[in-house]
Amino acid sequence: MKLIIKALLGLALLVVIVLGAAGIMLANFDPNDYKDWIAAKVKDNTGRDITIDGNISLTYYPWLGVEVENVHLSNAPGFGDKPFLST
Repeated sequence: MKLIIKALLGLALLVVIVLGAAGIMLANFDPNDYKDWIAAKVKDNTGRDITIDGNISLTYYPWLGVEVENVHLSNAPGFGDKPFLST
């Protein structure tokens, strides 16, 4: 019986530590620090240029999501000079 109580207390402590670490990470995480990395990945994978002039914010409630403002994605070669996407 003592072994079960110790195991449950250990599991509860582990859950508290994991939730605390996740909370600290989310409080200190700034997605705006990754704008250059995102632009480089889009360029590598699509060959198009993307500019993110606005803010990137994460939403947690009521759904997990990303909100991005003022984004421009260039058009593919041969399709004109207007951007493919502008918000």
